[in-house]
Amino acid sequence: MSTVATGAQTRYLTVRPHSHLEGTVTVGGSTAMALGLLATAGALRWKVKITNVPWAGDVESMLAVLPHAGMHTFSPVGESGSLVCWPASCVRGSQSGAGVMPRVFPEVSYLVPAMLASRGRARLPWPDDEQDDLVAQLQVYEEAFGDAVVRGDDGYQVTAASPVPAVAVRLPVRWPGATVTTVLRAAAARTRLALTNPYWGPETTSVLEALRGCGFGVQAAQDELWLSPPAHEASGSLEWQVPGDPVEAAVLACAVAASGGSARIDGVYGPHLQAAVGVLTRAGLHLTLEDRSLRVYPTDFREVAGLRVTTSLSPGGLAPAFLPPLTALALRFPGVHLLQDELQTETMNALLKELERFGVRVEVLSATVRRLTVSHPSGHTWMEARSPAVGSALMVAALAAPASSVIKGMDAVYRRYRALPGKLAFLGADLVETSQ
Repeated sequence: MSTVATGAQTRYLTVRPHSHLEGTVTVGGSTAMALGLLATAGALRWKVKITNVPWAGDVESMLAVLPHAGMHTFSPVGESGSLVCWPASCVRGSQSGAGVMPRVFPEVSYLVPAMLASRGRARLPWPDDEQDDLVAQLQVYEEAFGDAVVRGDDGYQVTAASPVPAVAVRLPVRWPGATVTTVLRAAAARTRLALTNPYWGPETTSVLEALRGCGFGVQAAQDELWLSPPAHEASGSLEWQVPGDPVEAAVLACAVAASGGSARIDGVYGPHLQAAVGVLTRAGLHLTLEDRSLRVYPTDFREVAGLRVTTSLSPGGLAPAFLPPLTALALRFPGVHLLQDELQTETMNALLKELERFGVRVEVLSATVRRLTVSHPSGHTWMEARSPAVGSALMVAALAAPASSVIKGMDAVYRRYRALPGKLAFLGADLVETSQ
């Protein structure tokens, strides 16, 4: 099995919440959607130029893994945020490009269809989290496509079966990863797909738009997705653009609201943020959402009711990725807040443990529901960013706190949101980073 390369440096961020955030910033491309588009290029084995690619650790790790999937990449000179991907010449079944693999994150499994298309076999270590989603992906390979899957203590191997003309798949849960990899496995094999119970978040829709632009037939209903291969293979090169990151926009909006400030956040795609903005406006915060920008206005905190946040993987629901920043914002509003997390993620468990350091009372009402009681948050607090989602949410919590806080492990934040601290500082946040 391949091994995982890790870094040892630890970064700390001190946040002093004494100023209103104000100004205009632009979100970068979504890391999650960039990973999906890179995997799509590998699965199709076509030359593709991808623009608005974010500078983030997980993107760099994906680029390091792409040679294992038979793909080359380079950045055009003078075109910041652009990547060109094209297929390498390789023999099906070969193991060229193997060696030390970078740290493995959940979306690296998106490359399994590309590895099967280029070499007929994929071998990867287990990721650190989101194991249930990966289990569903492996079941689809076995049961729908007939691929051989071997599970070991340190990783898994998938060996491609002969292509079949059509498959029908029903996912037991609307897992994002299982939806994307099922679509890419069918696209790579040029197999017709009928997928029931798919996840309709931006990670999926961005991949489907890319496939539609390549000539694939894509039809969608609330609970059904149909994919058919193109009548003719695309010629020449393609160009895709990574959409703006809706979660980064939500983190920035919550940070501005927590500070009592006002700001405009550009580069967003309105429909991706509708559910999150709806939660905040119903609670009494003042925001307006346009097609390409989100505006946050000063709020009288005495008018804010308790937050009621329910995630859903159904179409139009609040994606679980938005829950951490919305939860952290609750620290700014004394009272009772209710959270319902459909996926019962480890991310939320880790975040709530950190928020308890501020004196927040967390009560478990059921397997999916938590009640938060915020009275008077404590002063100087040390916290740990255990993942990109937890770390970015803790920046919101620190700005909502009454005194300075220190966040340990900012390396995790930079995996997805390397530019986030700089954008907050541009808006006026008082941040000091140290490392050891």
